[in-house]
Amino acid sequence: MDEPINTFNLSPEQQNTATLVRRLLGERIADRYVDFCRLAAGAVSLRVSRPVAAHALREFDSILRQTLEVPMEVAVTPSQDEIRRIEKAKAQLQALGYNDDEIQRASNQLRPRLSHKGEIEKIVTRLGLAPDGDIARAWKSISQAHSQAHGGRALHHSFVVDDAFRA
Repeated sequence: MDEPINTFNLSPEQQNTATLVRRLLGERIADRYVDFCRLAAGAVSLRVSRPVAAHALREFDSILRQTLEVPMEVAVTPSQDEIRRIEKAKAQLQALGYNDDEIQRASNQLRPRLSHKGEIEKIVTRLGLAPDGDIARAWKSISQAHSQAHGGRALHHSFVVDDAFRA
């Protein structure tokens, strides 16, 4: 049975969405959604809420894409040629004296992958939605909200979540 959601400052639509996310994708993702909603609504009394809300939104986006990667077949499988090149690069890094952790990080960066935008388009397409439709555009705009988290570091401006950020 689902646990009741603490509904403080959540609209009925947000409550329903949180319940649905919890049922479909689990507690971890639903908690991140609720945290973002509370931050964006001003339920948490912070003087500098915009960066925290933007990071919470980006965290929600990231974990959602990561969770859907396998069932939506979003992951890119490297070709045999790419695997050989990565192994060759790893051997060269080892010969240059890099440790195993550094080599593994470099190897992970060399693996082929979709862009943020590409992942979203592939997921929404697998869900039967248009890759250039309203949902895809709104989802892609999350990365722009994250880049605006600090408002260009203009420290004389307010960093409180406002209507422009919510939009």
